Amino acid sequence: MSASLIEHFDLLATAPGGVARLRELILTLAVQGKLVPQDPSDEPASVLLRKIRAEKDSLIAKGKIKREKPLAPIADEEKPYELPRNWLWTRLGDVVENMGSGWSPACEGGGRIDSSKWAVLRTTAVQLI
Repeated sequence: MSASLIEHFDLLATAPGGVARLRELILTLAVQGKLVPQDPSDEPASVLLRKIRAEKDSLIAKGKIKREKPLAPIADEEKPYELPRNWLWTRLGDVVENMGSGWSPACEGGGRIDSSKWAVLRTTAVQLI
C-alpha cells in the first residue's frame, strides 16, 4: 500500500462508510494485480490456461463432461483495465468444468438474461477443473 494510504488509514477507518470503501479498494487492487508486487518468475497465465484446456479435453475424451460451444474471445472494449504482465483475460467458462445457473426471486424469468448471460451465478453452481 502506498505511504499516503497508510498515513491516512485512521481517517479511512473512522469515516462514514470508510471501512466499506477500504474493502472495495483492496478488492479492486487485488483483482487488478496491484495489491502486491508481481513476481516475474510466476508461471504465465497462458501456461495455466493451456493446462486447464488439456484437462478439459481429457475429461471430454473420457466422457465425463460434454464439449461446449467455444466462447467468444474477449474484445478490447470488454477489458476495463490493463492487466499485469503474464496475466490474461479469459472467460469463466474456459476455466471451469461445469457451470449452472442459480435462482433468485429478484430475477424475473429464471436464471438467464439471454442465451449467453447468467442473471445469477451461485458459487455452488461452479465446478472447477
